[in-house]
Amino acid sequence: MAKLVFADKKSRRDDSAANRQGWKVLIVDDDAEVHSITELALRSLTFLGRPIEFIHAYSGIEAQAVLAQNPDVSLILLDVVMETDDAGLRFVEHVRGEVGNTKVRIVLRTGQPGQAPEQDVILRYDINDYKAKTELTQQKLYTTVITALRGYQDLIALESGRQGLRKIIDASASLMQSRSMRMFASGVLTQLSGLLGTTGCGILCTQAEPCESTDLTIIAASGKFEPLLSAPPDTVDPEVINRIRLVLARRETLIAENYTILYLRTPNFRDVAIYVEADRPLEDLDRSLLEVFGTNISVGFDNLEMIDRIVQNNEVLERRVIERTRDLHDREARLLTIMEASPIAVAILKLEDDQPIFANSRFFDLLGLTAGQTGDITLGGLFADPADRSRVGAALAGEDGVIGDLEVSLNRAQGGHFWGLLSARRLEVSGHDCALIWLYDISQRKEMERELRQFATTDHLTSVANRRHFLETAALEFERSRRYGHPLTVIMADIDFFKKINDTYGHQVGDRVIRDFADTLQSCLRGCDLVGRLGGEEFAVILPETPAAESLSVAERIRAAIEALEVSLPYGGSLRFTASFGCAARGEGDGSIDATLARADAALYRSKDCGRNSVTAAD
Repeated sequence: MAKLVFADKKSRRDDSAANRQGWKVLIVDDDAEVHSITELALRSLTFLGRPIEFIHAYSGIEAQAVLAQNPDVSLILLDVVMETDDAGLRFVEHVRGEVGNTKVRIVLRTGQPGQAPEQDVILRYDINDYKAKTELTQQKLYTTVITALRGYQDLIALESGRQGLRKIIDASASLMQSRSMRMFASGVLTQLSGLLGTTGCGILCTQAEPCESTDLTIIAASGKFEPLLSAPPDTVDPEVINRIRLVLARRETLIAENYTILYLRTPNFRDVAIYVEADRPLEDLDRSLLEVFGTNISVGFDNLEMIDRIVQNNEVLERRVIERTRDLHDREARLLTIMEASPIAVAILKLEDDQPIFANSRFFDLLGLTAGQTGDITLGGLFADPADRSRVGAALAGEDGVIGDLEVSLNRAQGGHFWGLLSARRLEVSGHDCALIWLYDISQRKEMERELRQFATTDHLTSVANRRHFLETAALEFERSRRYGHPLTVIMADIDFFKKINDTYGHQVGDRVIRDFADTLQSCLRGCDLVGRLGGEEFAVILPETPAAESLSVAERIRAAIEALEVSLPYGGSLRFTASFGCAARGEGDGSIDATLARADAALYRSKDCGRNSVTAAD
């Protein structure tokens, strides 16, 4: 739209500002002296060139009647306690709730600080300030009133802008329903006059080229100009016509004190001038709305010409829709072919009933189903763990509707489970809310990970914990025992004369002795106890929640079981052997599990020094 031009830079609005209506301030207080003091303090106050106009009420009930007679009150200075302790708050509830007045600013005043309203009351009823009367000096009262009036003015400006924009929207919608140029142009004049609140007298003219004065055509006229519809333009007031021609020549909107000429350039290069007389100067908001209105309706002049083109093109569009629909069907068929050939399992399931719309062959194979068992595919039936089903469902129902690379345990039709990598996305298919699911079998990878974990934590000869895993776990148990003050005991064990067994019978028998020793240790312990091979024939046991005396009984039970053990020799016969043990409970002076193990190891060596095949407690 063309730029705006203002005819007179010296607005008379500033000169007449003092004569405009004052700001209405309603004082509600049962103390007449408060009314007098307040009016005295604010008598010289002006804001935006407007003075204060005081209105008085001496009770909450009276204030309701006064407000009904003066709905344009800008500010209410309200006492909290009047005829009742909550009279002020009841009046606030009346203003905000029953009357629905959200623009007027409310400042609560009270001479009793203990009567301060609850915080939720201030928030719920949009109370703008709360002051004790004793703190309201003249300067503070002045500041409070100015702040409230500024807020009121801002709300009025916002509301005026909102109402103006609503008029533009309604006007544009109404105008676009016109089916003839004259009806449309007449509607433009009517709506523009209503928007600006003008006299309703206006002219709408068009011109093919602004430089050709003979092409000026009056399409619509209203008010005193309406008789000119049947007369040539020369019969119109020459001054008005000259103004219109000037606007068309300059292609600029002209805003003067008592008239406005809106210039429009339509998308099809039609020049339009709309002359509207006004009985007041336009405000800045009026000018902004005028610009928006012009932008909205400029295309309306061309829309009428476009209607015929739309009708003519309708058949072409219908043919294109048919072709587009056929193309979409072809694309869908190609997509299903691609999904069927995919090496990854793919399925589309309706979220409303879990029933599949599509599943490729790989999906059936992965679940152990045949192509005819479509009904056995459900989103809920896929997961071995119900928590995974809930997790996937929550992700699909979320804002993104996407879940990616989730490792889950899935059910097979014949029973059993397998590990799969699942990704899913919510999408709409044929009007149904669906889930597109990709599945990839990762069972081999999970088994390899399990084996790697076992290899990293287990002694390959005995299948008990290796040194590293045992010490890490023992350290965690030590810290837990120290944190909660629970007992913890460790046992160090060593096979007696193992070197002699190795030298006499060979390493094969030595390995057999170590395995049988580890198995016997494991069989004598609880599920929460942990056996670890620290190296060679040396083993350690950690006993959580076990006091020292009980650990001695456990060690003795193990010693007796070892002593009774017979190891078969490869060439016949059997071998017996014994073991020595040292026990130590976590002491208050132990800074780490290493200290406790060291004390147990020292006890073990005392067992060996005392003849072996025995259990010794640490000092």
